[in-house]
Amino acid sequence: MMRTGGDIQGILDAIHQNLAYSSRMCLFDELHAWLGLLNHTLGRRSAFENINDYVKACLAQRQDSSLQDKATIRSDFIQKLIELRAEGKIDDADVFNTINVNIAAGSDTTGLTLSAAIYYLCRHPSSAKKLREEIDDATSKGRISDPITFAEAHHLPYLQAVIKETFRVHPGVGMPLPRVVPPGGAEIAGTYFPEGVSQNCH
Repeated sequence: MMRTGGDIQGILDAIHQNLAYSSRMCLFDELHAWLGLLNHTLGRRSAFENINDYVKACLAQRQDSSLQDKATIRSDFIQKLIELRAEGKIDDADVFNTINVNIAAGSDTTGLTLSAAIYYLCRHPSSAKKLREEIDDATSKGRISDPITFAEAHHLPYLQAVIKETFRVHPGVGMPLPRVVPPGGAEIAGTYFPEGVSQNCH
């Protein structure tokens, strides 16, 4: 999509529809099952199904990757999941669900984080000036290329501080990531939590 500068198989539109739907259903979650049943009864395809079909098609192209010449296998996210499945560390459902979630979640959180970083830099001109100075200095010394690589960006300390501060003040994930209490339990802010309990448990 980045190479062509446009949508492919309606995936961007499907992601947009999914996010709009989810933002409403998180407020009225009891309606989700009923709406799903209604759409199924009326024969309507949801945006979720479009993304599912896309994931299935991508996986189908890789199902026989173990039979391919090793030199032709792409070393990408899908391939790593397929290899984990071959090692018995995950199953088919894990592969499918992980790819499915990353299509929407990856694009949404990346967009949110970039937007937040630009917003806060605009709110704090002195920080934006300091970041520009670091980038200009690195450019003049030939330490970064165009476009900049991940490794080059990693060696710009103020840029890294901006990225981390953006994550702190405006997390891209809309809910707390689950944590499991370690063996022996833990006491947090005066409350004891037994081992094995997840923060998502109620």
